[in-house]
Amino acid sequence: MSTETANKPYRLASGEALAADWWKTNHDDLLLKKGGDYVVDSEWNEILLDISTPAKRAALLKIMGGWIDTCATKGFNAVEPDNLDSWGRSEGLLTQAQALKKPTLGVGGS
Repeated sequence: MSTETANKPYRLASGEALAADWWKTNHDDLLLKKGGDYVVDSEWNEILLDISTPAKRAALLKIMGGWIDTCATKGFNAVEPDNLDSWGRSEGLLTQAQALKKPTLGVGGS
């Protein structure tokens, strides 16, 4: 997506770059599940990523970090980690504290 900001081009990359099928095929263990079923964000109709443990957040960072690096190389000005409020629609499986740790992973969080 590109928008104009203060008469300068501003490019923003969204965190939901790939379809659910890609996640299911390549990293099913990083998708949030309850009773073996995927937990879907009712507002966005997207399967939630499982950010519940430091290990899962680190694994997600490893995957998404490469995408973020690619965005930087391509000249994007920002990256939106996407749906930071999804914890509230996670059927009680995720917490706000876990969601807030997600975007800080690249700067020393866990």
